[in-house]
Amino acid sequence: MWGKSKPEWLKFFFLPSFFYFYFTFPVSAVDCEEAKGTLNVSLLIFSVEQRNAFEEMAANFSAQCPGIDIVYSSSDDTGYKQMTGLWLSDNPNLDLMVWLWPVELKKVIERRLIEPLTSLWTETELQKYPNEMKELITHKGEQFGVPLSVGFWGFFANRNVLKEFEINRLENISDLLSACRTLSRNQIVPIGLGLEEKWPVLALFDYLNLKVNGLYFHNQVMEGNVKFTDKKVLAVLQLWREMIDNQCFLKNADEYTQKQVLPFLYRDRVGMVLSGNYTISQIPDAVSEKLEFIPFPFVDEKIVQFEIAPTDFLILRASSKKKSLAKVFLRYVIQDDVQALLNQRLNFLPAHPDAQISDVSFVQRGSSNLKKAEGVVQFFDRSTSKDYYQPLSDILVDFMDTGNVDKTALEMETVRQRLFDS
Repeated sequence: MWGKSKPEWLKFFFLPSFFYFYFTFPVSAVDCEEAKGTLNVSLLIFSVEQRNAFEEMAANFSAQCPGIDIVYSSSDDTGYKQMTGLWLSDNPNLDLMVWLWPVELKKVIERRLIEPLTSLWTETELQKYPNEMKELITHKGEQFGVPLSVGFWGFFANRNVLKEFEINRLENISDLLSACRTLSRNQIVPIGLGLEEKWPVLALFDYLNLKVNGLYFHNQVMEGNVKFTDKKVLAVLQLWREMIDNQCFLKNADEYTQKQVLPFLYRDRVGMVLSGNYTISQIPDAVSEKLEFIPFPFVDEKIVQFEIAPTDFLILRASSKKKSLAKVFLRYVIQDDVQALLNQRLNFLPAHPDAQISDVSFVQRGSSNLKKAEGVVQFFDRSTSKDYYQPLSDILVDFMDTGNVDKTALEMETVRQRLFDS
């Protein structure tokens, strides 16, 4: 969470990209000395292109530091979430890990499973990074990670479908509900949301709560300080029910993953998909021209714009026997030119405020949208513990079928009470 005011780093996201880099990763100056050894790094990978980008970065780093080899262990999203606890405690060979969850980070810090990186944050390069990012990985005055990438969320829409049915704007919730009615009448699924893995439903709660109630209230919900029977939360669920009544969503959504929904979008059977920028790497070149990025619409124009912008970090395991080698690699990764090229290939936004962004239209639009935001959140499952978000996601997936506002609110409140009022 970034607080009430616009984060300083958002203003850097829409730096113009005058050209796209097709050559190999730059070899920013880092002091390798005579360092030798192999670093093992875990990655969350959504596509072959992402793996290739990290492999190329490793190769170019090793070209500068020939005594250091980078070996990756990778998994998809579901697998990575399941494996992190195991990797932290039971993998003697793993040195660095991609980390996504600021709230869970505090717990593993308390268990002394990861190494402080406070000394790196005193160096010139990391001092350029925004304070808001630093705060996410700060605990008791020490820092426990370095930023890698920033994501963004919104609608990936089929421009041809919207044009065919004269849907010319999606600026507010009335526009969206009207689009749902028009598309569903014409046997087009308005919003594809694959819920087999359940967690994507949390993005819809994030957005509706942010757009109805604002950032401060949303933060209070994330921290368990608000009853789910509160009238403001009920207003969110009632609006959600209105979307269900207007046939906005894919039927039997819990039978599909997010990835399985995408072909419906390409084949003109779905109007738009609510998803994160990781989707970009899964979009075939043949259909990318007919798709566009559209921000989630306003609900109440008195509520300023807030967005979902998750930040990924690298952390160093406390049990690593190669901490000095790991810090050499981290000094390389945080350079602005390395950040620029890695994130251009990943279709993410670089965490470094001076790094150029990709000229891919989806990334440009996502970046421009974040620039307008007055604040951002990480994502429900990054901002809360697994004990909180997992049962809530189960309840919200059921709500997509039942539309029962009162029952859903009571079930969610039972979860909150069990965790925060006991």
